[in-house]
Amino acid sequence: MRLQFPQLATSLKQGLAPVFLICGDEPFQLGEAASLIRQAARAGGFEEREVLEVDGHFDWGRLMAVARSLSLFSSRKLIELRLASGKIGREGGEAVRDYCARPLAAESAIENYRAFASEMQATTTTGDETVYGILQLAESYGVSGDAAERAAKNAIGAAAAFNVDEAAAIKMTAALEQGQTTLLQRYMPALRQIEDPAQKAAYAQAELAKAFGVAVAEGDSFQGAMAKLNNAVGDVKEGIGAVIADALQPLATAATGWAQSFTQMSDSTKTVIAYTGMATAGLAGFVATAGGVVAAAGQMTIWYGALQKSATGAKVAQLALNSATMAGTLEISRPGSGWPRWSGPRPRPGQRSLGRRRRRSAGSACRAPRVRPRR
Repeated sequence: MRLQFPQLATSLKQGLAPVFLICGDEPFQLGEAASLIRQAARAGGFEEREVLEVDGHFDWGRLMAVARSLSLFSSRKLIELRLASGKIGREGGEAVRDYCARPLAAESAIENYRAFASEMQATTTTGDETVYGILQLAESYGVSGDAAERAAKNAIGAAAAFNVDEAAAIKMTAALEQGQTTLLQRYMPALRQIEDPAQKAAYAQAELAKAFGVAVAEGDSFQGAMAKLNNAVGDVKEGIGAVIADALQPLATAATGWAQSFTQMSDSTKTVIAYTGMATAGLAGFVATAGGVVAAAGQMTIWYGALQKSATGAKVAQLALNSATMAGTLEISRPGSGWPRWSGPRPRPGQRSLGRRRRRSAGSACRAPRVRPRR
């Protein structure tokens, strides 16, 4: 797809293309376009960058060597092919054409590996992450594509049947894909009796197919079912983590852009920003302290109000108790004489009767003209 320079930034936000061809008559725009692509590649996880300067004596085999050194599981690398002139010749054209076809094959291989790992996780107790690791080891031994998948499947079976780890198993099965059966003779003694290399390889493949059946049987057991469930839960957690990471990606990108802008500022601007931040932090602390004082004063007001209410309640309770005591001392009843009778204690000899004092204090309430002590 052909893009103009103003459209490049918008296109990069949607994703990186496998190959970019930058051309034009404006050297400044060429440099800016390359810089935008580098920034997008760095944000996309391309940790390495290799620059190839093409002149009249350039060896185009270097481009293919760099392409072959890249693995599906290695760190992502950005390759810049800088052309001194627009003419690359027939050899250069074929090399560039072959390289441009390689990313498409790589994407297809990744999809196939992903489907294969999911299949292995569904049929055995080996998780997809472990399968990816086995495939990576297979590629490091020079086996890729369908051969790598077959070697990984045989390694899973060998690990289950021969009680070895996947790393040792993939070393043996990858060697088998290259026609070597020596490492398998320890677990398949019958290979020593076979002289034809093709028959040895066929026999080893058949035995490893039976070993993979052992791995499938383990996956069908109760413990195997629990292991599969654990692997599935791990995939769910990874999916949730990916969603959270996607949600935080804009924030991380904005923070990265601000940090880059800050590093490009002058020292005086950085000083002003730093002191402004310190002043803001100090003001925030003062406001927080003032807020705490106000909160404490409000709490004390609440406590004082409660205390005041309690004191008022105590006063009312005391008055009510006094009134009840005074009312309970008098038995307001009218016997035949029609006089209220004293229900309090009798006065002691020589002690002044309490009747008159009671009549004075309670006279306004009962209006009794006279109170006689009980005989």
